[in-house]
Amino acid sequence: MVCNRMLCKLFIFFLTSIFFCSNTSAGNNKNDYNQSIKSFEKSIYGRKVYADVAFLVGQAAILMGKPPVLIKPLPHYIEQSNSFPEFIEYYLWTIRDKKLKVEKLDFLTFKDIAFKPELALRLNTFPLETEEYNRQVKKSFLMMGYSITCSDHFDENPLISPLDYGYVTTHQILALVIAKDKGCVDNQPYQQALPLLINRLKAEFDVETKLNDLQIERAAILALIGRVDMVPAEFIQRIVDTQRSDGYWLYNDEITPRIIPKEHTSALAYFLLVAYRDNILQKKESKLKNND
Repeated sequence: MVCNRMLCKLFIFFLTSIFFCSNTSAGNNKNDYNQSIKSFEKSIYGRKVYADVAFLVGQAAILMGKPPVLIKPLPHYIEQSNSFPEFIEYYLWTIRDKKLKVEKLDFLTFKDIAFKPELALRLNTFPLETEEYNRQVKKSFLMMGYSITCSDHFDENPLISPLDYGYVTTHQILALVIAKDKGCVDNQPYQQALPLLINRLKAEFDVETKLNDLQIERAAILALIGRVDMVPAEFIQRIVDTQRSDGYWLYNDEITPRIIPKEHTSALAYFLLVAYRDNILQKKESKLKNND
């Protein structure tokens, strides 16, 4: 009888310990995320950044229900060798979220390029990349251009089939979402195309073992379209653990010879952490409270 009582006490202690540890773990994770988020906000405050960074910071602010961190979007210049993709992204961000007061001072300069997407196919987009990579990337930029112009060709532009072509899939998803928001694509083809692109993006994410700008972009795009649940908790923790002391994220193991700005990688990581904390983590905490 004494043994039974002891076993009961040990069993109760065991269950209590598990619950306490689960609660503490969730709390520690949230504290880690909060610290990482605040550290980046402090670093980026008042900085001049490109529009894609401004967009991601603004999207994070919307999730948190607060004004975005004060930042100053940089203008884009037609003299840049990859001005088309930069401007297309710039324009996509502004029409995706009208709450962002992104300056449009250079819009008239880029008017001809923006509304003639086929020019993308004639640009020497990324001289350091392979010919095949550039061919696929230019097709994705063409799709992004169609999403701006609401061209009749948008639905006819086939999905790019090869796996692992860098940033192509993420930009295709963005183009598709923008096109849907603008009414450039009907609901049926949108509902058919988006799951295919999501599945391909997740497949690319799953086969990648490196932690770099592209891998974080894949996860951030999943979060942006409401599928942050597809991003493993272990991956989120890796991001928290690899934040630099200056509040930014920067990785050397990139897939491209081009220099990736630390602001780009950091804005992606920032948005992803906010989305995960304010979605998955809050659900876990609510579940723990309900089980209490």
